[in-house]
Amino acid sequence: MELRQLRYFISVATHRSFTKASEKLYIAQPALSRHMLQLEEEFGVKLLVRTPRGVETTEAGRIFKEKAEFVLTCVAEIKTTLSESGLEPAGQLVVGLPPSLAGLLAPQLIEESARRYPRLKLRIMEGLSVFMADWLDQLRIDIAVLTDYGNVPGLEMHPLLEEELFFVGAPSCFDHSEDTITPEEILHHPLIITHGFKMLAESWFASKEIEPNFVMELDSISIVRAMLLKGDYCSVMPFGMVHEDVAQGRLRALHFAEPYVPRRLAVAMKSNRTKSVSLLAVESMIREEIAKLPEGPQRAPR
Repeated sequence: MELRQLRYFISVATHRSFTKASEKLYIAQPALSRHMLQLEEEFGVKLLVRTPRGVETTEAGRIFKEKAEFVLTCVAEIKTTLSESGLEPAGQLVVGLPPSLAGLLAPQLIEESARRYPRLKLRIMEGLSVFMADWLDQLRIDIAVLTDYGNVPGLEMHPLLEEELFFVGAPSCFDHSEDTITPEEILHHPLIITHGFKMLAESWFASKEIEPNFVMELDSISIVRAMLLKGDYCSVMPFGMVHEDVAQGRLRALHFAEPYVPRRLAVAMKSNRTKSVSLLAVESMIREEIAKLPEGPQRAPR
């Protein structure tokens, strides 16, 4: 039995699906099925059964899942506990960051960690919040910044910031110098957007009773930015993602008409794990760097 097999089993049992688990774990479904079969053969009991409603755990499977979660939690804490015997942050911590913030936060976190805590090594993993919530539960990462979080069982989350989203495009896209875009003006612009930002903006569009011209969804921040710089499209995103382009005049970031479109950020970790010195130190650094995010231009007085 390998530790990764415990993580695989927990994912299958949690999602009640080999297909969903294989997607979350980035492992081929046939290989995942073989690992589950090896576990059942090793222990001589049936752990999982397929039903019309999905994959179900047997009574032995439910016990195994509980013990597997306990084992993985203990393993994750052994190295940290030993390395922190001197009460100094040390060892390795894996930090999950969303693509929209990784470029802004990762360099600062790595630099600050090296300066303050030489014995602490950070590893950065980039991913969408829905995936990082699973990674936290599977103990693949230790702490993460989640965007527009909901109530996730098994995770402890603390709000960080509510930031404003802006309507962004090249200066040539706009024929006025106003700092706010109206719902009617939005209809004249073809939009490219990531799925996450589209979900946030759609409630605002619905409240204004407009249907924007969504040309394309792209789950790549760098590609969206490159296409914005060409001047053919606009998008919706936080100011921090384009603050350098705005400062240099390559892009403009306009406020939405009131109320603004918000995005919530939270720091998250597994609720039942020990809050080690290292974990608390990294959480503190995340809070500091989040507070430094560019806020965007202020609205002009009306």
